[in-house]
Amino acid sequence: MNNMSEVVVWTEEYMALVNAEFSHLLPVQRRILERSRELIMNNAAAHLAEVAPLEFISMLPESDRYFFPILEPWWAHLI
Repeated sequence: MNNMSEVVVWTEEYMALVNAEFSHLLPVQRRILERSRELIMNNAAAHLAEVAPLEFISMLPESDRYFFPILEPWWAHLI
C-alpha cells in the first residue's frame, strides 16, 4: 500500500468516527462506544501522522484534539 492509499484509508476511518452518532443508545452503551471511538481515533490519528502531510492533517475536524493537543499538567485541575 502506498502513502496515498494509506492516507485515504485512515482518513475514511477517522471521518467515520468523527461523524458517528451514539445519542440513540443507553448511557452505558454510549459511554462504552465513546471510549472505543477515542481509542480507534487515536490509532487512526497516529497512522495519519506518519503518512499524511501536516497541511492535510490540520484541515481535519477535531485535529487540534487528536494531533495538536495542549497538554495540561496533572495539577491543573487543583487550581
